[in-house]
Amino acid sequence: MNNSSFTPEYSLDPKWDLVARDVLFLIIGVTGNICLIFITLRHKSLRTVPNYLIVNLAVVDLGYICLFLPAEISISLDLRSEKFEFFKSEELCELNRYLQLVFLGVSTFTLTALSVDRYLAVSKPLACRVLRSGRRRLCAVLLGIALIWSAAFAAGYPGIQLAILGDDGKCLFKRYRYPAEEYTYACIVIFLLVPSVIISVSYCCTAKNLLKSNHLLQGGQSTVVSPRQRRQRLRLAIAIVIIVVVFVTTWTLYYALDVVFFLNGGVHYLDDFLQPYPAVNVLNQISEVLVRINALINPIILFVVSSAHRRCLAMTFCCCLQSRSNGDRKRWMRLRKNTSMSMQTTMESQTRRSHPDNGQLISDNQV
Repeated sequence: MNNSSFTPEYSLDPKWDLVARDVLFLIIGVTGNICLIFITLRHKSLRTVPNYLIVNLAVVDLGYICLFLPAEISISLDLRSEKFEFFKSEELCELNRYLQLVFLGVSTFTLTALSVDRYLAVSKPLACRVLRSGRRRLCAVLLGIALIWSAAFAAGYPGIQLAILGDDGKCLFKRYRYPAEEYTYACIVIFLLVPSVIISVSYCCTAKNLLKSNHLLQGGQSTVVSPRQRRQRLRLAIAIVIIVVVFVTTWTLYYALDVVFFLNGGVHYLDDFLQPYPAVNVLNQISEVLVRINALINPIILFVVSSAHRRCLAMTFCCCLQSRSNGDRKRWMRLRKNTSMSMQTTMESQTRRSHPDNGQLISDNQV
């Protein structure tokens, strides 16, 4: 969704290419994020602090996909029925803008917490181990997630008064209303610059400690963390770094367009007819696609990079298939056993009839 107070000419006909795009993103995003949440909660090996934070990211992405993409699809289809009017109402526009800022804040603060957690896990493993078991771990994670959501709700509240419904049903940003420019720069600092600095410093320190621990291993000195744990942490750290890069790239372009609009009264953004330049329109469309991709790419990155997540995903689906095949196998084995027993009984009865003196012979021998 674009932060623009001006829209180019639009058609009232359904935009089937946009509908197909958003439906595809909806299916991939819902499937991937639900799978990620399910396997993390199902498998005990994934119930760690970073994976709980990743689940928090998946919940945010799932909320964005389920709340915003259906509204975008209805706008692209130009649904004029009264039951779809809510998708084009001022109330939904304000809620849309507010929740978008809340979800952005939760994602940013969660990624920042993940980077700090990775640094502590590598540099201070003994101190972190105290909080990585039992109720202490769960309480610490829940407290951290609650603080993240509270900060995001507070930071996104001023955005409600800056939302406006466009002529085409899209929710836009009132750039000429006070304090639009000030709030935009505040969002850039809160949601982009400060978290990016913290994340960069954390991962630089993490990389330094990983290199140091590798030198210790090569020198024959013992460390607290085993090589297998180190490899798993490294893969998870790489996955998180990729997620961070995608996130920062997406929202840097998003807010860069806002900055271009505010510079010199928007002369680099709008032409003489107060319409965005063609290049700006292209960048706006790229930004819209990146925002959608950002909501569905995290599970894909984790399943590709992290062997632990791949293994748990395979175990989950194999267990579902195996449970069904096991049921069929048990029924077949039971039938085979019953058949064998009945055949054995039949053969014994036939043997007794054909050799009637065997029973008496056995009795005499026993005597």
